Amino acid sequence: MKPDRLNTSTIDSAGTNEAKFTELLARWYRERGMFSFIRQKAMHRAYQQIIGMGEAALPFIFRELKKGKGDWMWALESITQEDPAPERSTFKQTAKAWIQWGIDHGYTEEVAKMQSLRPRGIRSRW
Repeated sequence: MKPDRLNTSTIDSAGTNEAKFTELLARWYRERGMFSFIRQKAMHRAYQQIIGMGEAALPFIFRELKKGKGDWMWALESITQEDPAPERSTFKQTAKAWIQWGIDHGYTEEVAKMQSLRPRGIRSRW
């Protein structure tokens, strides 16, 4: 019998998705050094598994993007099916557009903290 797989479709209160993301992130950062092109980095197994986490990975991706770490645009476009940056934007402009998109759609840590202060019984994406 196969072991149960981690369900990453929702964020649980125990932080399971954050732990999974952190594990994959560490592996990707550790192993991506050998790749210079985003296409190679994005095809790395850990990066693909982060994309596979779907919407549950977005708050953690935005956290990394705000730190200025990683090439996250490929993952963000894959998960959201959107691209908020104008054509021919620089990396910095694209990151800024994505961070604003994250704020507008409620995926940043600031929003998560605010939502965790809500009275019980009020539904949110968290």
